[in-house]
Amino acid sequence: VVQIKVAVNDYYTIQSSGDMDTDGYLYESCYNVFNPSSNLLLSDDDGCSQFQRQFCLTYYLEVHGTYELVVTTSLPNAQGSFTIRALGPSNVSFHRTGMYRCSTTILHVHPI
Repeated sequence: VVQIKVAVNDYYTIQSSGDMDTDGYLYESCYNVFNPSSNLLLSDDDGCSQFQRQFCLTYYLEVHGTYELVVTTSLPNAQGSFTIRALGPSNVSFHRTGMYRCSTTILHVHPI
């Protein structure tokens, strides 16, 4: 999981390049491994016309927003190297985080 921060509100494109088939998922707030569809803003596989088998995500990002990027492979157990880059009107910072940042509530039910 990679946290994304921007310096200016605007549209940004986040894309991958590399030697393996990557999928990208952009989340608002945080990625919840137990519920991957919650907070999902956008996902892509093979959307980059200039890089085969790579993702391209274009979205309006805000300075005070919290965004997380999850990158995975299209095939199980695939390994290889890849690069993530951002295109937009200002600098974009990437910060690698842990996978379980979303707070989850676990309910314990006791029999009566």
